[in-house]
Amino acid sequence: MLFFKYLKNNLLFNKMFKSFTCYIRRHLFSRSLSVKKYTNSHEWIKSVDNKNAKIGISVYAAESLGEIVYVEIEKKDDELLQGTSFAALESVKAISDINMPVDGTVNVINDYIVDNPDIINEDPEGKGWIAEITLNKNSLKQLNELNDHDHVDQ
Repeated sequence: MLFFKYLKNNLLFNKMFKSFTCYIRRHLFSRSLSVKKYTNSHEWIKSVDNKNAKIGISVYAAESLGEIVYVEIEKKDDELLQGTSFAALESVKAISDINMPVDGTVNVINDYIVDNPDIINEDPEGKGWIAEITLNKNSLKQLNELNDHDHVDQ
């Protein structure tokens, strides 16, 4: 017991412990985003760096929508909550809202897909990304609740 009291009061130990916890947080964060994560409504999210992530729709969602003819995306700098619609995709079949997979602020819009919406059909999980967001403090917990694979109901 005396040993733990000594460690607690030891300045070097406190610095090492803080460094270790910072490392663990960074490792868990980067691991959460090292793969694409998917929502049950077929949106995906993947990291750009430790603070930003790209969002798009899955191959299944693109195929289900059919030929996409128009894209509307929320303005940049809009802070949105998980589940909030941030874009709409109009296809020959229907109009579909695209929801935020996690809390965040839209900081980049893929203008290329606004002018060329068919790119979403051609490469929905690559060049067809919709927006880039800045993650916030709630995002990590929400990311861990998302799926590692796109679950398709059959």
